[in-house]
Amino acid sequence: MPNSSYLCARGLLPGLAERWFETGDGGEVLRQVTRAPTGAVSSAWARREADLMRERFGSFGVALYEAVYGGPAEPPGRSVAEVSAEEFEDAWRRGHIGRHFTPYDSGPVPQGTRLAGTVAAAPWGPGVTGLFVDLGLPVGGFVDMLQLPRDPERWPAVGTDGSFEVVTLRISFDGDPHAQIRLRPVGE
Repeated sequence: MPNSSYLCARGLLPGLAERWFETGDGGEVLRQVTRAPTGAVSSAWARREADLMRERFGSFGVALYEAVYGGPAEPPGRSVAEVSAEEFEDAWRRGHIGRHFTPYDSGPVPQGTRLAGTVAAAPWGPGVTGLFVDLGLPVGGFVDMLQLPRDPERWPAVGTDGSFEVVTLRISFDGDPHAQIRLRPVGE
């Protein structure tokens, strides 16, 4: 962005988290990454992505987004150093990717949550790719074929009600914003 500033707010004491910020003309935070001294990323949040999730899925979408990418932090204050756009982009890219592999133990559907759902579609047929599940939520579910019986004849038919456990969340901004709750079937 041509009117952006890139800052890194380091902890006041050694060993505290670093917060990397991209700010706009008015000082508003556009993107941020919060990283622990170990390198673990607790947040890789972007205002535009959160806004897109709100437009597409409402407040539920924002809650999912923040479960995956973390929420916004306070704008930088003391102990701020300017960084180059390249340094920020590197921290952003690493942080954003890293959050995909972080367990989601908060938000509206933490990993391990059991949800009732109905098999909505097997778009590629039994035995191929997986099943879409209607959870009655603004975001749909998907059961990957690796979570289903090897024998496609044992896959639940479209219209079958069942209980499902949240395995992970998938959010993508390639094209239209897309979110999906990845599931596995569980017995009662």
